[in-house]
Amino acid sequence: MSYSIPIRKIALLAAKAEDGGIAYYRKIAGRVKDDQIKEFCLFFAEQEQEHKEFFEKIAAETNPEAKGLFTVDVISLMNQGIKRLAETGFQSPSFDVSKMDVDQALELALHLEQETIAIYEKIRQAMGHNYNVALYKIIHEEDKHAQTIENVINKRHPERKRPLSGS
Repeated sequence: MSYSIPIRKIALLAAKAEDGGIAYYRKIAGRVKDDQIKEFCLFFAEQEQEHKEFFEKIAAETNPEAKGLFTVDVISLMNQGIKRLAETGFQSPSFDVSKMDVDQALELALHLEQETIAIYEKIRQAMGHNYNVALYKIIHEEDKHAQTIENVINKRHPERKRPLSGS
């Protein structure tokens, strides 16, 4: 089965997802006392902002009628990811970050990065050559985020050490 989905809609949802990532990493940075974790979270937030701007540019440049063919319902996958991030409460200005410890925040961040990579790879494959290089760069950056988070988790809990994922 294939899904014909408007590219603009995908780009706008991706921008919204990146917006959630920006808020998430900023909240973690504001919560942690470890300067290294704070620094990489703020750096990730900056990169997520760049990704958001890229997707907004795609939405602005894309003909509203342009569609991509996908083997999965990318819109549903993206909406599920956005919903999961919203459910953490991290996007709410009133969210009390003390309810989630740093380890939980890192584990969730790792899961969301891995999920984002999988979705963006499907989008990259279906969008053709126009944005292929830029999407590959974003996917690579998201993969670096995941690897960095895994390294931090492994350092914080060497007894739970697991192999690093990677492209």
